[in-house]
Amino acid sequence: MYFYDELSADADKYFKLGANVISIGKSGEGRDIICFEVKGRDGAIISTAGIHARECVSAYVVKRQLEYALAHRPSHTQYFIPLVNPDGAEIVKEGLRTGDRSKQLWKANAAGVDLNVNFDANWGTGSQNVFSSGGENYVGTKPFSERESRALAEFTKQCGAKLTLSYHTAGREFYWYFFQTEHYRRDSEIAAFIERSLKYRYKRIDGDCSSAGGYKDWCVQKLNIPSFTIELGNGRHPLDRGDIAEDIELNEKLPSRLEKYV
Repeated sequence: MYFYDELSADADKYFKLGANVISIGKSGEGRDIICFEVKGRDGAIISTAGIHARECVSAYVVKRQLEYALAHRPSHTQYFIPLVNPDGAEIVKEGLRTGDRSKQLWKANAAGVDLNVNFDANWGTGSQNVFSSGGENYVGTKPFSERESRALAEFTKQCGAKLTLSYHTAGREFYWYFFQTEHYRRDSEIAAFIERSLKYRYKRIDGDCSSAGGYKDWCVQKLNIPSFTIELGNGRHPLDRGDIAEDIELNEKLPSRLEKYV
Protein backbone atom coordinates (compact mmCIF):
# COMPACT_ATOMS: atom_id res chain seq x y z
CA MET A 1 0.00 0.00 0.00
CA TYR A 2 1.00 3.62 -0.46
CA PHE A 3 0.57 6.26 2.23
CA TYR A 4 1.30 9.93 2.85
CA ASP A 5 4.71 9.42 4.46
CA GLU A 6 5.94 7.65 1.31
CA LEU A 7 4.43 10.39 -0.85
CA SER A 8 6.28 13.04 1.17
CA ALA A 9 9.55 11.20 0.65
CA ASP A 10 8.82 10.82 -3.05
CA ALA A 11 8.31 14.58 -3.36
CA ASP A 12 11.95 15.16 -2.49
CA LYS A 13 13.18 12.28 -4.64
CA TYR A 14 11.33 13.23 -7.81
CA PHE A 15 12.12 16.92 -7.41
CA LYS A 16 15.82 16.01 -7.47
CA LEU A 17 15.18 13.97 -10.62
CA GLY A 18 13.67 16.96 -12.40
CA ALA A 19 9.94 16.93 -11.69
CA ASN A 20 8.15 20.06 -10.59
CA VAL A 21 6.32 19.41 -7.31
CA ILE A 22 2.94 21.12 -6.96
CA SER A 23 0.31 21.07 -4.24
CA ILE A 24 -3.04 21.29 -6.04
CA GLY A 25 -4.82 21.90 -2.73
CA LYS A 26 -5.36 20.55 0.76
CA SER A 27 -7.29 17.54 1.97
CA GLY A 28 -10.00 17.86 4.58
CA GLU A 29 -7.42 17.25 7.31
CA GLY A 30 -4.90 19.66 5.80
CA ARG A 31 -2.56 17.34 3.92
CA ASP A 32 -1.17 18.51 0.59
CA ILE A 33 -2.53 16.81 -2.50
CA ILE A 34 0.79 16.49 -4.27
CA CYS A 35 1.17 16.54 -8.03
CA PHE A 36 4.34 15.96 -10.07
CA GLU A 37 4.72 17.87 -13.33
CA VAL A 38 6.95 16.88 -16.24
CA LYS A 39 6.91 19.80 -18.67
CA GLY A 40 6.31 19.56 -22.37
CA ARG A 41 4.17 21.42 -24.89
CA ASP A 42 0.59 22.45 -24.21
CA GLY A 43 -2.01 19.72 -24.15
CA ALA A 44 -1.62 18.13 -20.76
CA ILE A 45 -2.35 14.56 -19.68
CA ILE A 46 -3.25 13.83 -16.04
CA SER A 47 -2.81 10.48 -14.29
CA THR A 48 -4.43 10.13 -10.87
CA ALA A 49 -4.56 7.37 -8.29
CA GLY A 50 -5.71 6.78 -4.74
CA ILE A 51 -9.03 8.63 -4.89
CA HIS A 52 -10.48 5.57 -3.13
CA ALA A 53 -8.60 4.99 0.09
CA ARG A 54 -8.47 1.20 0.01
CA GLU A 55 -7.14 1.41 -3.56
CA CYS A 56 -4.12 3.60 -2.77
CA VAL A 57 -1.83 0.83 -4.04
CA SER A 58 -2.76 2.20 -7.49
CA ALA A 59 -0.28 5.00 -6.78
CA TYR A 60 2.57 2.67 -7.78
CA VAL A 61 1.38 2.71 -11.39
CA VAL A 62 1.33 6.52 -11.46
CA LYS A 63 4.79 6.63 -9.85
CA ARG A 64 6.17 4.33 -12.55
CA GLN A 65 4.60 6.50 -15.25
CA LEU A 66 6.27 9.53 -13.69
CA GLU A 67 9.64 7.79 -13.70
CA TYR A 68 9.18 6.87 -17.36
CA ALA A 69 8.28 10.47 -18.23
CA LEU A 70 11.34 11.80 -16.40
CA ALA A 71 13.57 9.36 -18.25
CA HIS A 72 12.10 9.95 -21.70
CA ARG A 73 10.78 13.54 -21.54
CA PRO A 74 7.28 13.67 -23.03
CA SER A 75 6.30 15.89 -25.93
CA HIS A 76 3.28 17.13 -23.97
CA THR A 77 3.11 18.11 -20.31
CA GLN A 78 2.19 15.24 -18.02
CA TYR A 79 0.87 15.51 -14.47
CA PHE A 80 0.92 12.70 -11.93
CA ILE A 81 -1.18 12.74 -8.74
CA PRO A 82 -0.47 9.52 -6.82
CA LEU A 83 -2.73 10.10 -3.82
CA VAL A 84 -5.87 12.18 -4.34
CA ASN A 85 -7.28 11.02 -0.99
CA PRO A 86 -4.41 11.09 1.55
CA ASP A 87 -6.70 11.27 4.61
CA GLY A 88 -8.61 8.16 3.58
CA ALA A 89 -5.36 6.32 2.98
CA GLU A 90 -4.37 7.03 6.58
CA ILE A 91 -7.60 5.37 7.74
CA VAL A 92 -6.66 2.27 5.76
CA LYS A 93 -3.15 2.40 7.23
CA GLU A 94 -4.64 2.39 10.73
CA GLY A 95 -6.86 -0.53 9.80
CA LEU A 96 -3.91 -2.54 8.58
CA ARG A 97 -2.05 -1.78 11.81
CA THR A 98 -4.92 -2.75 14.10
CA GLY A 99 -6.56 -5.45 12.01
CA ASP A 100 -9.80 -3.46 11.73
CA ARG A 101 -11.32 -4.82 8.54
CA SER A 102 -13.85 -1.98 8.20
CA LYS A 103 -10.99 0.55 8.07
CA GLN A 104 -8.99 -1.63 5.68
CA LEU A 105 -11.94 -1.48 3.26
CA TRP A 106 -12.55 2.27 3.67
CA LYS A 107 -12.99 4.06 0.31
CA ALA A 108 -14.08 7.53 1.41
CA ASN A 109 -12.21 10.56 2.74
CA ALA A 110 -11.98 11.39 6.45
CA ALA A 111 -15.45 12.96 6.37
CA GLY A 112 -16.99 9.73 5.05
CA VAL A 113 -17.58 11.10 1.53
CA ASP A 114 -16.71 8.90 -1.44
CA LEU A 115 -14.77 11.41 -3.52
CA ASN A 116 -15.42 9.57 -6.77
CA VAL A 117 -19.16 10.23 -6.52
CA ASN A 118 -18.75 13.87 -5.43
CA PHE A 119 -18.24 15.46 -8.86
CA ASP A 120 -20.89 17.44 -10.73
CA ALA A 121 -21.85 14.86 -13.35
CA ASN A 122 -25.29 13.31 -12.84
CA TRP A 123 -24.48 13.64 -9.16
CA GLY A 124 -26.50 11.44 -6.82
CA THR A 125 -28.24 9.45 -9.57
CA GLY A 126 -26.25 6.21 -9.39
CA SER A 127 -28.14 3.18 -8.14
CA GLN A 128 -25.39 2.47 -5.58
CA ASN A 129 -25.13 6.08 -4.33
CA VAL A 130 -26.00 6.61 -0.68
CA PHE A 131 -26.92 9.77 1.22
CA SER A 132 -25.34 9.33 4.63
CA SER A 133 -21.66 9.33 5.49
CA GLY A 134 -19.69 6.11 5.75
CA GLY A 135 -16.91 4.09 4.23
CA GLU A 136 -18.19 4.09 0.64
CA ASN A 137 -20.69 5.47 -1.87
CA TYR A 138 -21.80 8.59 0.07
CA VAL A 139 -22.19 11.40 -2.45
CA GLY A 140 -21.76 14.27 0.01
CA THR A 141 -24.16 17.13 0.68
CA LYS A 142 -23.73 18.55 -2.82
CA PRO A 143 -21.36 18.26 -5.80
CA PHE A 144 -17.86 19.34 -4.82
CA SER A 145 -18.69 19.46 -1.13
CA GLU A 146 -15.18 18.13 -0.43
CA ARG A 147 -11.88 19.98 -0.61
CA GLU A 148 -10.22 17.09 -2.45
CA SER A 149 -12.75 16.89 -5.30
CA ARG A 150 -12.80 20.68 -5.66
CA ALA A 151 -9.02 20.81 -5.81
CA LEU A 152 -8.80 18.13 -8.49
CA ALA A 153 -11.52 19.72 -10.60
CA GLU A 154 -9.99 23.20 -10.41
CA PHE A 155 -6.54 21.91 -11.24
CA THR A 156 -7.86 19.91 -14.20
CA LYS A 157 -9.39 23.08 -15.63
CA GLN A 158 -6.47 25.35 -14.83
CA CYS A 159 -3.79 23.12 -16.34
CA GLY A 160 -5.69 22.75 -19.60
CA ALA A 161 -5.97 18.97 -19.44
CA LYS A 162 -6.78 17.27 -22.71
CA LEU A 163 -6.97 13.67 -21.44
CA THR A 164 -7.14 12.01 -18.01
CA LEU A 165 -6.42 8.56 -16.61
CA SER A 166 -7.81 7.52 -13.21
CA TYR A 167 -6.39 4.40 -11.57
CA HIS A 168 -8.43 2.16 -9.28
CA THR A 169 -8.55 -1.49 -8.23
CA ALA A 170 -9.61 -4.13 -9.13
CA GLY A 171 -10.70 -6.21 -12.11
CA ARG A 172 -8.37 -5.40 -15.03
CA GLU A 173 -11.09 -3.56 -16.89
CA PHE A 174 -11.66 0.05 -17.88
CA TYR A 175 -14.45 2.56 -18.45
CA TRP A 176 -14.68 5.53 -20.79
CA TYR A 177 -18.32 6.03 -21.78
CA PHE A 178 -20.54 8.56 -19.99
CA PHE A 179 -23.38 9.30 -22.42
CA GLN A 180 -21.24 11.41 -24.76
CA THR A 181 -22.48 11.87 -28.31
CA GLU A 182 -20.44 14.65 -29.92
CA HIS A 183 -17.10 13.06 -29.06
CA TYR A 184 -18.15 9.43 -29.09
CA ARG A 185 -16.05 8.46 -32.11
CA ARG A 186 -12.94 10.19 -30.78
CA ASP A 187 -13.23 8.64 -27.34
CA SER A 188 -14.06 5.16 -28.64
CA GLU A 189 -10.96 5.26 -30.84
CA ILE A 190 -8.76 6.00 -27.84
CA ALA A 191 -10.54 3.32 -25.82
CA ALA A 192 -9.81 0.78 -28.55
CA PHE A 193 -6.14 1.73 -28.39
CA ILE A 194 -6.09 1.28 -24.61
CA GLU A 195 -7.80 -2.09 -24.93
CA ARG A 196 -5.17 -3.26 -27.41
CA SER A 197 -2.31 -1.87 -25.32
CA LEU A 198 -3.32 -3.22 -21.93
CA LYS A 199 -5.40 -6.27 -22.88
CA TYR A 200 -7.93 -5.13 -20.26
CA ARG A 201 -11.60 -5.52 -21.09
CA TYR A 202 -13.71 -2.46 -21.66
CA LYS A 203 -16.84 -2.40 -19.51
CA ARG A 204 -19.68 -0.20 -20.72
CA ILE A 205 -22.43 1.05 -18.44
CA ASP A 206 -25.63 2.36 -20.02
CA GLY A 207 -28.98 3.49 -18.71
CA ASP A 208 -29.35 3.31 -14.92
CA CYS A 209 -25.66 3.24 -14.10
CA SER A 210 -24.59 1.95 -10.70
CA SER A 211 -22.49 5.02 -10.00
CA ALA A 212 -22.34 8.63 -11.14
CA GLY A 213 -20.53 11.79 -10.14
CA GLY A 214 -17.07 10.38 -10.79
CA TYR A 215 -14.01 12.32 -11.90
CA LYS A 216 -14.02 10.56 -15.27
CA ASP A 217 -17.74 11.29 -15.65
CA TRP A 218 -17.20 14.99 -14.95
CA CYS A 219 -14.26 15.27 -17.37
CA VAL A 220 -16.37 13.70 -20.13
CA GLN A 221 -19.58 15.62 -19.42
CA LYS A 222 -18.36 19.06 -18.39
CA LEU A 223 -14.94 19.42 -20.05
CA ASN A 224 -15.63 17.30 -23.16
CA ILE A 225 -12.24 15.62 -22.91
CA PRO A 226 -11.51 11.89 -23.14
CA SER A 227 -11.21 10.36 -19.70
CA PHE A 228 -10.64 6.79 -18.58
CA THR A 229 -11.08 4.86 -15.34
CA ILE A 230 -8.68 1.91 -15.27
CA GLU A 231 -9.07 -0.92 -12.76
CA LEU A 232 -5.85 -2.71 -11.81
CA GLY A 233 -5.23 -6.23 -10.57
CA ASN A 234 -7.49 -8.94 -9.26
CA GLY A 235 -8.22 -10.21 -5.80
CA ARG A 236 -9.59 -9.18 -2.47
CA HIS A 237 -9.34 -5.59 -1.24
CA PRO A 238 -7.02 -4.12 -0.19
CA LEU A 239 -4.49 -5.31 -2.76
CA ASP A 240 -0.76 -4.95 -2.22
CA ARG A 241 1.97 -4.00 -4.65
CA GLY A 242 2.65 -7.59 -5.65
CA ASP A 243 -0.95 -7.96 -6.81
CA ILE A 244 -0.48 -5.24 -9.43
CA ALA A 245 3.12 -5.93 -10.49
CA GLU A 246 2.04 -6.88 -14.01
CA ASP A 247 -0.22 -3.84 -14.21
CA ILE A 248 2.65 -1.53 -13.28
CA GLU A 249 4.62 -2.80 -16.25
CA LEU A 250 1.65 -2.69 -18.65
CA ASN A 251 0.70 0.89 -17.78
CA GLU A 252 4.18 2.41 -17.53
CA LYS A 253 4.20 3.99 -21.00
CA LEU A 254 0.47 4.62 -21.42
CA PRO A 255 0.42 8.42 -20.92
CA SER A 256 3.26 8.82 -23.41
CA ARG A 257 1.59 6.48 -25.89
CA LEU A 258 -1.59 8.53 -25.65
CA GLU A 259 0.15 11.79 -26.55
CA LYS A 260 -0.74 11.23 -30.20
CA TYR A 261 -4.39 11.76 -29.26
CA VAL A 262 -3.81 15.09 -27.48
